[in-house]
Amino acid sequence: MRSVAAAIGTAPASLYRYVATRDELIELMADQVYGQYSFRPASANPVADLLWLGHQGLALYYRHPWLLEIPATGNVPGPNALAFMEHVLAALAGTDLTGPAKLETIGLFSGAVRLFAQTEISQQRAQQDTAQWQGSLAAHLLQVAAAGQHPQLASALADQPAVDPAQQEPLFDRAMTRILTALLHPWRSPPRGSSKPESC
Repeated sequence: MRSVAAAIGTAPASLYRYVATRDELIELMADQVYGQYSFRPASANPVADLLWLGHQGLALYYRHPWLLEIPATGNVPGPNALAFMEHVLAALAGTDLTGPAKLETIGLFSGAVRLFAQTEISQQRAQQDTAQWQGSLAAHLLQVAAAGQHPQLASALADQPAVDPAQQEPLFDRAMTRILTALLHPWRSPPRGSSKPESC
């Protein structure tokens, strides 16, 4: 509160005429960041529309990493957050999802973007080179798989397509496309009793 007061040239106590708590101030700051999204009319491809918004979300987290310190749930959306929701819903308008499923999709999509940003920012703060870490992890898993005690892991590692890494889509694009493609298909609950374990 002192920092904000100093930035606008007033006393900390005077801020409480406008906001009741520090948490309320942070909510207003976060909603101001949501105002940095740019929107475009929805196309016939909701995956592409949401991926475009996802890239913007990553950029916002990189510019404002303090957003990751705000709980992802429990806050009432402000006007800019509502505008974001409205544009995501417009992108989902042509899908077969129900209204509740569309709202769930907003949360799952936003959570996936936040997780990607959190992982990459954490690695940067630890001064960890992502490519080097991935190489070390791959070498470790290959060594573990070679011992023969994890056949499924060995099979997954052996099934590597012959693709030039320089020509491969970025991980964010690949993963988010898979996530979004799955989210846009209406979920059907399994038949009653199908998930019950067999009795011994």
